[in-house]
Amino acid sequence: MGDFASGLLLTGLTGLLWSFVGVYYKLMAKWKLNPYDVGILTGLIGIVVNLFFVTKTGKFFSGELPLPPWHYGVFVLFAGFANGWGSYVLQRSMLYGKSGVTWAIGQCALIVPFFAITIIYSEPWNLLKLSGTAVIAAGMIAVALRNSQKSSAEAPDPRYGVVLALAAFVILGGAQSMTSATSFMPYTDQGLLRPLITGAGAVLAAAACKIYLKEKKFYFPKKLIPVIILLSLQAVLVQVMQFCALDRLKNCGMNGIFFPVAVGLCIAGYSVWSVLFFKEKCSGLFIGSVAAILAGIGCFCIADI
Repeated sequence: MGDFASGLLLTGLTGLLWSFVGVYYKLMAKWKLNPYDVGILTGLIGIVVNLFFVTKTGKFFSGELPLPPWHYGVFVLFAGFANGWGSYVLQRSMLYGKSGVTWAIGQCALIVPFFAITIIYSEPWNLLKLSGTAVIAAGMIAVALRNSQKSSAEAPDPRYGVVLALAAFVILGGAQSMTSATSFMPYTDQGLLRPLITGAGAVLAAAACKIYLKEKKFYFPKKLIPVIILLSLQAVLVQVMQFCALDRLKNCGMNGIFFPVAVGLCIAGYSVWSVLFFKEKCSGLFIGSVAAILAGIGCFCIADI
């Protein structure tokens, strides 16, 4: 299997696994759990798993693999921090504005890494790749319209919600671009350090949010520990597949499509889960949005031929 086929497969699996996070967090909201507490606990478990079962730590100490320069580590750490921070800003935006609209604005950040990688690293682009990104974004907007239609609650401060969503767009777009850029750096991550460092950045983001909001309590029922462990393992697997996919797609000039495909499949996957598991209505808009996302991914597949 070539770099493009394996990279696209890993990208698709990453997006589908991301879609389960939406299911987890919907359950977390039902159980009234604090997202920052969940983020800290899952992140810490993920760090332990990465350290002992993923990262080739022994090879660094034995000298078989070179340690990365400090600025590389800081770059990856900040990318993980920004991604977590942007996600929490997006969550806050949904509390103030119409959740479907603010969510769509934030998630459309997937267009930023596509253009950033194309411009900064001169990755080749064509009309099909551009069309694929546009069609996936359109599909996500359709999902947002569907969510807005089913929401009857009054938004307490829609304008502030949009401002926060735009901030999340910028932060997430920057974080995704930085994550993609790690594949172009001179240091080759043979020891799988990026998932560990990214996870540490996400923990710092959750902790920073708790400090900013002056939350002192840490609450988590023991009966839900198995769910958190499962979510932590899923996060580790996603991080490993993410960086493997980015590296392989970079080798064939397709790194910029990772986030459009992964996020698009994440949204399509979650939409399907919401119909199957949460019994939400399957409308024509729902079918059209999923079809648009899949059509956009098809454009990327054709673009590499």
